[in-house]
Amino acid sequence: METVLGFDYGEARIGVAIARKGSVEPLITLDATDPWPDIASLMIEYTPLQLVVGLPRNLDGHITAQTKIAQSFADSLAQLTQLPVAMQDEAMSSQRALERIGKNTPIKQRKKILDQVAAQIILEDYLR
Repeated sequence: METVLGFDYGEARIGVAIARKGSVEPLITLDATDPWPDIASLMIEYTPLQLVVGLPRNLDGHITAQTKIAQSFADSLAQLTQLPVAMQDEAMSSQRALERIGKNTPIKQRKKILDQVAAQIILEDYLR
């Protein structure tokens, strides 16, 4: 399996997950204020062949302001990396991530990994 990075874009944080060698794992949470140096480092370290960005929509499937922001992030990602960037519906990914993390995980730890696990779910959904 080729290496693929998945992104759960948010205004404050960006969750990143990685798919390689048949598994999908949470990787890192980036600060969304200026993520580009960190993203460039991830490209060098992991040399992905494809990228996937979560596409937020309303529950009824309509485009929102956040949809446009995520699409803009994906466009910038494609320009920076010169890699193919796919958009994947991220419906319920954060709620599914909370369920996966579990209630027994301390709140501070949950906050730290929530975006990474959401990115993992987005990437898993894309690869299915």
